Amino acid sequence: MARQVTRQRKSDRPTPVEVEAPVPAPEPARPRAPREPARAARAAAPPRLDTPIDMDDLASIANMSAEELAALMDGEALSAGPKIGEQVTGTIVRISRDVAFVDLGAKSEGQVALEELADPQLGDTLTAYVLDIDEMGVRLSQRLSGAAAVEFLDEAVTSGTPVEGLVLSHNKGGFDVRIGSIRAFCPMSQMERIVDADRDTYVGKTFTFRVLETGEKIVVSRRAILDANLEDTIDAFWAKISEGDVFEGVVSSVQKFGVFVDLGGVDGLVPQRELSWDPSTNVQRGQRLEVRVLQIDRGSRKLTLSAKDPGMSPWSTRVGTEFIVGGTYSGNVSGVEAFGAFVTLAPGLQGLLHVSRAGGALPAIGDAIDVRVTDIDEARQRIGLAATTWQPVEGDVPSSAPEETVTGTVRDVVQNGVLIDLDDGRTGWLPAREVDLPAGTVLSQRFRRGRKVTARVKELDRRSERLTLTQHTDPSDTDSSWRAHQAAAPAQGFGTMAALFGELKK
Repeated sequence: MARQVTRQRKSDRPTPVEVEAPVPAPEPARPRAPREPARAARAAAPPRLDTPIDMDDLASIANMSAEELAALMDGEALSAGPKIGEQVTGTIVRISRDVAFVDLGAKSEGQVALEELADPQLGDTLTAYVLDIDEMGVRLSQRLSGAAAVEFLDEAVTSGTPVEGLVLSHNKGGFDVRIGSIRAFCPMSQMERIVDADRDTYVGKTFTFRVLETGEKIVVSRRAILDANLEDTIDAFWAKISEGDVFEGVVSSVQKFGVFVDLGGVDGLVPQRELSWDPSTNVQRGQRLEVRVLQIDRGSRKLTLSAKDPGMSPWSTRVGTEFIVGGTYSGNVSGVEAFGAFVTLAPGLQGLLHVSRAGGALPAIGDAIDVRVTDIDEARQRIGLAATTWQPVEGDVPSSAPEETVTGTVRDVVQNGVLIDLDDGRTGWLPAREVDLPAGTVLSQRFRRGRKVTARVKELDRRSERLTLTQHTDPSDTDSSWRAHQAAAPAQGFGTMAALFGELKK
C-alpha cells in the first residue's frame, strides 16, 4: 500500500514527545576489598610527614597495641637521642682496652672510661651521665664534669648528681674548687670526716662533690659523697679485717691515754704505749698514721691498734749489741716509785734503778744520771740498773727470810707489782708474778689503794728493810701466775698504769 504523506503547518504540528533512551543493563558488581588490611599496613610503618593522615589512619593509631605504638614512635625517639647532662641507663655490649661501650637503645653507643668502673662485665646494666655527644658517639661518666657539670648545677642540687671538681687552694674556712669554668667553695668540715692536718695534700687533686647550694656562691661537699655508702663500707670492713692488718688512718681524737684513729668510718684506739718506741712522741688531730691491728672485739666493734714499727723495736736493734751487761750509760730519770727509779736509756728503752742500788738516795724525775747495766731479762724485756757509785756489799743481796704472814694496806698499784704499807711499819713489795691471778685479770682489778691485804714474806732486803712478799698457794710456784698475767696483758715496759686508770676515772 502506497504511503500517504500529509503536509501540515509548523504550528499545527503536535508537540513531540520525548522518549527516554533505553538504559543498558548494569554490569555485575565487582567484589570490594576490605579496608582493614590497608589500615593495618599503614599502621605497620610510621606515617610520612609529607603525606596527610586521613581519619582511617587516626583510627588505626587509636586502636594500636603498646608494641605497635612503640614501633611507631621509635623513629622519633631515635632522632631525639640523649642530651648532655641527662642520666641514661644501658647495657655494656663491648669492652675495649680503655672503654666500655654501652647500648642506649639509640643510633649511637655510649662510651665510658674503664677507670671509672670497678669490674665491668658484658651484659652489666650501667647508669651514667651524658658528658658530650660527637661523631664518635655519646661520652658517658658516672659523674658530671666540665661544661656538662656547669650546665646542670642547678639540677644537681635537687637530683644529687655528683660533679667533678679540682681543688685549687685552701684557706681558714675551707677549699676553693673549680668545676668546669666556674669556682665553688667546699667548707673545711665538708671535705671529709677528719680533715688531714696538712691541708696541702688536697690541693691539685680532683674529687667528686655533691652540690649543696647555687646562686651567688656555689657550695659543694665531698663528705656527703663519702658518707652516702658509709654503712655498707663499715659492714664490709668488719667482715674482712683481721689481726696484723696494716692501715693508714687519720687521728680523730687525742687523749692522755692514747689516740683514736679513723680508718674510714671505723675508729680504733692506739694506747699511749703503742704510739711510738719513743715515749715522748706527740701526735695531733688530723695527722696521718700507719697503724697495725693488735686486737679485734667484733661484738662491741672495738679495735686496738699500734703505730709502732715492729722492726724498729729497741730490744731487737740495740739491746745485746749497744746495751750490754756491765756497760755504763747516761740516761734521764722518767719516773720515781718507792722501790726505785725508771731511767730512759734510749727512746723506747728503760731500765729500773732499784732503791737498794741507788747509792744512798733516789734521783728526781728529770735528773741526768750515769748508770751501769747489772742484768738483762730478755724474756720479760727488763733491764736492771745500778748507780755507778754503788758497790755491792754483804747484805745488799736479798736473803731468805723466815716465812711469816703479814698484813698491810695497799699504797700503790703499778703494772709489775703492788706496794704495801705493812702494819708493823715496814714496806712490802708484792710482785705481779707472786699473785695467783686468773687469766684475763690484771693487778688493778684485784687490788685497790687503801685496801687491806695479807701475804707471806718471801725475801728480806736487810739494807732497806723492805720485804718481798708472795700470795702463791704453792710457795714453789713463782712463775705460773706471772705467765698468766703476761698472756692477759703483754709486757708494756716499766711504765705504771696508775696514771692511766686515774684518767679513766675522771
